[in-house]
Amino acid sequence: MEQAFLDNITILEIRQPHIETISKLPFFHRDPFDRMIISQAISANIPIISADVKFDLYDRILRIW
Repeated sequence: MEQAFLDNITILEIRQPHIETISKLPFFHRDPFDRMIISQAISANIPIISADVKFDLYDRILRIW
């Protein structure tokens, strides 16, 4: 279940579509936590807020910052 906070930030649970997506990702990024963030962003079609330019290597990612 997702939780919304006062700042309109939502914490995403790890769900089956995220696991399916992460298994298909190329290994541009080797950090497992970042790979899950990438997978969730792709699955939910949401942008990522990060300074990590490696996120830009993934076609379906919109990185902000």
